[in-house]
Order: sequence, then structure tokens, then C-alpha cells
Amino acid sequence: MLALLLLSEARFSNYIRSLILSGLLSSLLILPLAQNGNMAKASASLPKIKDGNYLLALVTKETYLGRYAPGDLVRIPAYLSSREMSLRKEANEHLIKMYNAARLDGVTLTAVSAYRSYDYQKQLFESNVRRFGEKEANRSSARPGQSEHQLGTTVDFGGTGADWTSRFANTAAGRWLRDNAYRYGFVMSYPPNSEHITGYVYEPWHFRYIGIDSAGEWKKSGLVLSEFLKTNPQYYSNYPDNIPVTSVELNKQSVTIPPGRKITLIATIKPADATNKKVTWISSNDAVAKVNSSGEVKGMGEGEATITAVTDDGNKKAVCLVTVEYIEVTGVTISEKELVLATREVFTLTAVIAPDNATNKDVTWESDNPDIASVNANGVVTVKDVGEAVITVTTVCGNKQDACFINVPYVAPENISLNHDEYTLYLSGIRNRVQLKEIIEPANTSYIDIIWHTGEGNIAAVENGLVTAAGSGTTVITAEMVDPEITAVCHITVIDDGIMYGDVNGDKEVNVQDAIMILRHVVGLVSLTDACKQAADVTGSGDIAVQDAIKILRYVVGLY
Repeated sequence: MLALLLLSEARFSNYIRSLILSGLLSSLLILPLAQNGNMAKASASLPKIKDGNYLLALVTKETYLGRYAPGDLVRIPAYLSSREMSLRKEANEHLIKMYNAARLDGVTLTAVSAYRSYDYQKQLFESNVRRFGEKEANRSSARPGQSEHQLGTTVDFGGTGADWTSRFANTAAGRWLRDNAYRYGFVMSYPPNSEHITGYVYEPWHFRYIGIDSAGEWKKSGLVLSEFLKTNPQYYSNYPDNIPVTSVELNKQSVTIPPGRKITLIATIKPADATNKKVTWISSNDAVAKVNSSGEVKGMGEGEATITAVTDDGNKKAVCLVTVEYIEVTGVTISEKELVLATREVFTLTAVIAPDNATNKDVTWESDNPDIASVNANGVVTVKDVGEAVITVTTVCGNKQDACFINVPYVAPENISLNHDEYTLYLSGIRNRVQLKEIIEPANTSYIDIIWHTGEGNIAAVENGLVTAAGSGTTVITAEMVDPEITAVCHITVIDDGIMYGDVNGDKEVNVQDAIMILRHVVGLVSLTDACKQAADVTGSGDIAVQDAIKILRYVVGLY
């Protein structure tokens, strides 16, 4: 939990919200519900989509994807998503283009959900049934095998504070997507006033990639996406329950590794939707190379061994010849020969070992002047003072060396400002403090020596820029640089309104239970009184949201 709280508020907010909506926090938010063992499943009599790779495949409550899984999933860039998630390659490429276009318009798009497997969707739907009942779950979530997310071309957008609600439509991201997403091949699947057509409530955050040309045709048609897809050819099949394996291939036919090195062989089963994809791995000589049940091969001793993958279904085979031999290091090169860095700057040097397949690539790093610039075991250089230093890398095998010269010039400060010119604090509860941060120009100033002062009267105390309310009134907090003598100020107002911010349940303490009450309110499980809402608004936004619960949790564990 501590690691999660260290994330930015926006990313942690998205994470918490996704847990709430996926049911993973249900044990905290609601009483356990009885398992619905009789939950209806997608009927085997429904038309089964022949190829989920077809961008215009009609995925509705009247069709069935089965256990289709895309074969070309790629990772969505971390800067675009709230957590690790995937899309099909073509959809991902156009998602990136759309993100860049939105940024040019001053809008940031954040993906909060993308590809979901059949099994993940099953867990999600069953969780929603337990929480809301089957009727409501059917309106807001798809059954396994009937979700557009399973196609690997669908994205839910969020990161706005209005995630997975109709209010997302009124955010900057929601408006931009509504007006522009189709230009990049993405279409809103469940628009307003279409539940009688789609079977799902309005979802202004849910966009499916169907290709730029098709999206343009959809835009001209004025139809709901499912209606538009019905105007295009659809392909269905009645595959038998058991789909036999026809072949198996390995990603490598031969490979050379040193003793002790590991590589992973990947077996590709055809067809991709074969029922039984289990593979058994065999080595012809364990003394040379061993292989485990996941295809991981470890070099044991010099020589040759054949690694064979055998399918349980059909006894299909594929082989890789593994040669194990010791390879000496012939040289090492640092990525940079000379660097000009600033104090407090951190830079990572990279050592390239030759040859690339050398047996022992271990190196040691050393600085001849660690008081100026130190270096750790991973080549990460941390600049500490003005001066010069030489960073040397040495190979463990062969004692080969290379070096990088570090120059740290003196840079004088020119100006100081604070992140707040004025701020209002409240005497009781969480809203009684603010962290002031100095902004020094230029940013690469060599030395930063700040002295903090508070004004007359016992209005507020300050320590290392952290201002804490002490009594009602106004005061001035000053940040003073010693050399040269320059200052910046923040005008502080402290109000005593009798509210203990963060004490939502009224027990005169701020704790985890207060955060849980806010989360229950956000998802509609309870309704807070006006007095509780006042205490819950710890961010001062005027609305009760997930961010308020996050701030309380950070406060409880000492991060705020």
C-alpha cells in the first residue's frame, strides 16, 4: 500500500477507482453478497464470431466471441495509461497518434482499461452481479465472450475525477474524444439515449477502434456503432468445442549461450484458438542444457543439446539446437566519454560489452572523486558538488576498462519564487498544513541554501517549507536565500470554522475508516450528510471524490 500511495495523486486515483469498479475493493466497501451460482451464461446457440481480428466484428449481447484472444497485443505506452495494459498493434499505433493530437490541443488522454481476456471479463461480470444484481450488471458490463474489450481494440478513458460516470462527457478529455476520436479510427460504442439499441447504459468513456476509413463512414451514417456494423459483412462459425492442434513452432531454431546463462524458448501453437495448448519440454542432454516446464533453458556445460517442445494434443514437435560455450570479453565502451552536469543531477551511464554474447558481462563502477560525483553498481552517477571527476567501468572478466569525464561548473542562483503566493489553511484536521516549495532559477543552480521565516504572532509555524496552522489570522512565510540575498513570500490565512477536516465519521480522529466512508459515498453505497460532506472535502474542491479518500490515506501513513 505504501508504494501505491507514493504514486502521483492522478495515477493513484485511477488505480483506486479501477479497483472499486472491478469489485476488488468490495470487501472494504460492501457486505459480502451470496454467490449467484445460477448466473446465466452466453448461450451456445448464439452466432459465434469467426474471427475476432476482423475490425468490424459485431460484438453485442446477441453474438459470442468464445475464448478469442488477439495474437498481436502490445503494451500501451506508460505515459498514456494509468497502469500496465495492452491493445492490438494497429489500435495502439492510432491511439498514440490520437494522444499526440489531443496534447497539441492542450488535452491529456489517459487510458484506464483496454484489452480484457475472457477470464478477466468473467471475474468482472460476476463481481458486478454480486454487487448490483444481475439486472443492473447486464446494463453496465458485458458477459464473458461478449465484451468489446476482448477484441483488444477498445479503450476506456479516464484520469479526470469523473471516471466511469456520465460526467466524463463534460471533461476536456470527454469533449475532445466525442468530437475528434473518429478521425483516428475510434468510435463511441454506447452513446446517450441508445440503451434500447445497445443494451448498455451511456458510456462516454468507451471507444472502440474500427479503422480510420470505417470510422469516417460511421460518422457520416449517424448510426449507433452496432447498427453501423450490421451494415457491414459479418462472419460466424460453429467451431466444435475441441479445436485440435495442427502444428507447433519455436521462436528460435538454434542459439548459442554460455554456461549459467538462461534464455526462454517460446512455443507457438496453431491454430491460435486450439483447445489444448499444453506443451512438454525435453532436453537431449541435461548436462549441457536443462529446460523447465515454461521453456526456460539454462546452459550447464559446454557442448550441444537439442530442446524439443511436444504438444499434448497431437504429439506435434518443434526443436531448437542449443550450443553452450564460454565466450571471453574483448572490450567495454561507455555510452558517453564526457559530460557537463549540474549539482544534484542524476545520470545513468551504460556500459556496452563486446562481444554481445560474452559469458560474463559483470562490471564494476568507480569514481576518482566521489565527493564531486559518485557512481553506484548500476552506473548511476549522482552529482554532489562543483568540480571534476572521472567515472571508470571495469569488466570482471578480462579487466577491460573505459572512462567518462564529468565536469560540474558553478551556476549562480538568479531568482527564487514559491509554488504558492497565497494560501488558506483551516485550524483543525487535514487542511491545517501546506508544503511550500522553492523554485530556483536557473534550475541547475549549484547551491541551494534556504532559510524559512514566519511572521509575527502565533498564526503559523514553518519547518523546511511545511507550514502548519497554529491560530486564526494572517501571516507571511518568507523563504530567504543566503547567497545572494533574495527572498520569496507566501501570504497565509488561517481560518477557524469549527470543522475537523478528514473526520468524516465524527469520532474526533482522522483514520482509514473516514477514507472508506468517502469511497462508499463515491460509489453510491451511502449518502453523507451535509456536515459529513464538509469534513470530507479535504482537497477543498467542493466535491466529494476519490482524491479526498486518497488524501486521508496519505495523511494516515504520514505522507501528507
